[in-house]
Amino acid sequence: MRRSSIAIVIAALLVLAGAAGWGAHYFKPAPRLPDSLTLTRLDGQTVNLKDFQGQPLVINFWASWCTFCRREMPMLEKYAQYDGLTMVLINQGDTLQAITDYMQGTQVRFEHSLLDPVYTAQQALQVRGVPTTLFYDADGRLVDQHAGELGDSHLARFVQNHLE
Repeated sequence: MRRSSIAIVIAALLVLAGAAGWGAHYFKPAPRLPDSLTLTRLDGQTVNLKDFQGQPLVINFWASWCTFCRREMPMLEKYAQYDGLTMVLINQGDTLQAITDYMQGTQVRFEHSLLDPVYTAQQALQVRGVPTTLFYDADGRLVDQHAGELGDSHLARFVQNHLE
């Protein structure tokens, strides 16, 4: 009986280790900003993500229905004020009206809020869900990524490493 219990525990650990490794492999964003990925701003103007290259860049994928996304918004807004850092929010699948209603209701403001109603950016950058945050250096190279709700310390570390 003792041997079978040990075998079950070992098998469970192997399954968990394999699942953890698969998850890490599954989330591998594109290593650079794509050359021609054009999205629409809330004001209707189009912008190419490559236009943001030249200073450290944080891209956050979010949706208005996502509780974790809503919780991290005030922190993202705070860091968007840093001189020399570009913060881009890319909404996934919401209508313009839903985004506008959300932002008016919460009083959050971002200079670079983009629409991705058919998940073009999500596919091009190989993002798997919301919230997801991608961190790029000034040359457009991916230097960090975070799937799930982002903590203040993660952004603080990026700012310290790339702005100071």
